Amino acid sequence: MNANPPLVVIGTTLGEASDQVVTTGAEIARAMGAAIHLVHAFEVPTVAVTGAPFAPLVFQTAPGWQELEPVARTRMNDQIERLRIGGGGTLVQHVEQGPAHRVLGEVARREAADLIVVGAADTFAAHVFGSTASRMVRKARCPVVVLRGALPIPPHRVLLPVDLSPISGEVVTRCLALLDRWCDGREGITVEALHVVAPAGYEGFVPHFDLDGAQRAGAERLGDFLAAIGCAGWQIARRARFGGPREEILNHIAATAPDLVVMGTHGLNGFERFLLGSVAEAVVRACRTSVLVIPPLAAAGTAATPAGVAPATEAGAAAA
Repeated sequence: MNANPPLVVIGTTLGEASDQVVTTGAEIARAMGAAIHLVHAFEVPTVAVTGAPFAPLVFQTAPGWQELEPVARTRMNDQIERLRIGGGGTLVQHVEQGPAHRVLGEVARREAADLIVVGAADTFAAHVFGSTASRMVRKARCPVVVLRGALPIPPHRVLLPVDLSPISGEVVTRCLALLDRWCDGREGITVEALHVVAPAGYEGFVPHFDLDGAQRAGAERLGDFLAAIGCAGWQIARRARFGGPREEILNHIAATAPDLVVMGTHGLNGFERFLLGSVAEAVVRACRTSVLVIPPLAAAGTAATPAGVAPATEAGAAAA
């Protein structure tokens, strides 16, 4: 978090499909006492033209593109009026040209945002090419809320998958600090930490494997981990599951239906991410629950480390 007054960036498509995202983002901003920066990105369409037969296609800007920005600004004003989010605080409007994930990221960096709020895209194209939400998860330097449907503020049930690494401890600390900013008190809020245990050398056919014992040992390690962090006085339930992290996290989400899942990322990019994948991104794509994704402080260019947490390294990842 930066030292300036808090600021929340909200992505909007300006249509009714994004109304829930804007409304929830504005509610989060009000709870934090934050300024709202409402962002819409538009891309200039092109058309293919050709001359002689067999000549290569040439792409030119479609006529009338100059009207896209003023039309978008008018629609943004209509959305603000329709949702009644303009009063009682700072509201800044951004209508900029470019891919949505790039524009959102640039606005968030330029304005030193504390939080980005976007909607999840459940389309075939989004799963093939990557949605704005998925790309924000990879690139953002501040926490990102990926919304699926209504999210109560504060959320009543929060799930925190952790892998017991230093970055994971950082994620827990920053998550609890955000929850404190979203609510007046902690009554009625349940936070559960989940650790997925996968002992080295285990294969599914191993006879007489003590699965219950492995899960109990995992829960004990999780308890020690949370005690070392301190958790700022929050009472956190502990749960350990056995198996692959992605599958077990998604299974636990389906079984318990939390309001919000909080994931950390390890900050890898490019070829490293291609090789290792990302549990956080898999959860964002696959689960039906809103997800808060927290990047490591190192990715945000912040030197500070939460009390009780070792400096973040690339060696560990908060369930990612």
